[in-house]
Amino acid sequence: MTTFTIRHHTVYWYPSDATESFAEVRMIPKNTPNQRLIEHRFETDPIVPVSLHTDYYGNTTGSLSVPFRHQSFSVNSLCTVEVDEPCYPSLSQEVFLGEAIQVLRSQQRVEYYDFRAPTPLVPVDEVFLPVVRRIFKLGKPIVEALLELTAWVHDSFEFAPGTTDVSTTAAQVAVSKAGVCQDFSHYMLAVARMAGIPARYASGYIETAQAKDAAESGRPDLIGSAVTHAWVEALLPGQIWMGFDPTNNIVAGDRHVIVAHGRDYNDVTPIRGSYRGPENRTMQVSVRMERQTGQPHLQTGSQSQSQF
Repeated sequence: MTTFTIRHHTVYWYPSDATESFAEVRMIPKNTPNQRLIEHRFETDPIVPVSLHTDYYGNTTGSLSVPFRHQSFSVNSLCTVEVDEPCYPSLSQEVFLGEAIQVLRSQQRVEYYDFRAPTPLVPVDEVFLPVVRRIFKLGKPIVEALLELTAWVHDSFEFAPGTTDVSTTAAQVAVSKAGVCQDFSHYMLAVARMAGIPARYASGYIETAQAKDAAESGRPDLIGSAVTHAWVEALLPGQIWMGFDPTNNIVAGDRHVIVAHGRDYNDVTPIRGSYRGPENRTMQVSVRMERQTGQPHLQTGSQSQSQF
């Protein structure tokens, strides 16, 4: 078991007073079979209440508004979470792809439909077909195929911040072969879904090797923790969701903390909203994720910020 404290800070500045702001946030880690949320709180400036509800995909979502004049607006999410290394049944992993697809198609549960269907960011496109045909052979075990796809995306795409944005589609990434974790995940979703495997977008945090090396050493650096991270969860026979991280070419493990899942990035955006006020507002986001070796506790106070 690994315990982390995580601070996710977002701040907006306006060139002159905004008269009101509204935001919807997804920053609270989920409770799953291998992850437990110990404590969480929001801090906002100006101080306003945060109302919580559960969205369509089971993600805890906060809503808040600032109904008066303000020149800045910040949301600080602080939590402590415990994570275990996931354990996946070997029988689910070893099912041959042809049989697995038949089993998965026979499961007509409504919640799986969305994770088979295309979206604007993860379309059906013939550009994905060569990879589908090369990797997803019917006589290959399903997890072997998914691991091969994870490695192929990692090796074939360049991690290049600034080359894409939140509107970039998986089909565009297939052509440019460059992007960030969001783009690699969208591409992997498109290929897996076209192969007949339900797959969903996972959003959260990942511990870097530099952070872990405070206590241990010898692991390669993991890309992704400067702001938030994204990976893919694929459905295996037996209704098992297994996480694959194509940005780092690993299975999602006890260094991944999941906050939300959905069809694509648009379903899990950490913060979105609107405001009434001047144009050209600026935004900064920072994430600090720390492994706890003693009694976990939340701390307040300023931390260094990185430009989003």
